[in-house]
Amino acid sequence: MSFPPPVIREATVADAAAIARVHVASWAVAYRGLVPRAVQASTTVGVRTVQWRPILSGDAAYPGSTNLVALVDGEIAGFACHGPSRADLWPPPSAGGELYALYAQPSAWGRGVGRALMDASVTGLRDAGHADALLWVLRGNERARRFYERMGWVTDGGLREQESERLPVPAVRYARGL
Repeated sequence: MSFPPPVIREATVADAAAIARVHVASWAVAYRGLVPRAVQASTTVGVRTVQWRPILSGDAAYPGSTNLVALVDGEIAGFACHGPSRADLWPPPSAGGELYALYAQPSAWGRGVGRALMDASVTGLRDAGHADALLWVLRGNERARRFYERMGWVTDGGLREQESERLPVPAVRYARGL
C-alpha cells in the first residue's frame, strides 16, 4: 500500500506536547520488555513535554542540533534529532555527526515516516559538513536495528553497557558515511 509522504519541518516549542505523545507511545511499544517497568511507568507525556520544551527553545539543546517533526494529515507522527557527535559523552571513532533520536507513532510504522525523517536528518548532517555519522540503539531493539540497517547503517563494534543512567540497558553503535 502506498501512503502520501509525510511533511518534514523543523520542530518548534509549540510541538513539545505532540513530540512527547509520540515519544511515549513509541517507547511503550518499542521498548516493551527491554526497559524496566518502573522507567516505562515514569515516562509520561507530561514529563516528556516538560523535558522537550527547553530543548526546542534552545535552552537545553545540544549545541548545533536540529529537531525535526514529520506531519501526516497535519498531525505530528514522528520526530528526529541530529547534530554534531556528542563525543564528550561517548567518544566515537570519529567526530562526525550523530542521529540522536528517531521515533514514530506506532500507528505510523511502515508508512514512510521513519524513512522521511532519516532522509532529512542525513541530508541535514551532510549539509552541516559531516562526512560520517553515528547513532546508538538499544541492543535488543531488533525492529529499529533492522530499519537502520536497511537505511545503510552498520554496527561498528561500539557498545555501552547502559544507554544512560535512566536506561540501564545495553546500546550498540551504528555508523555510516554521508
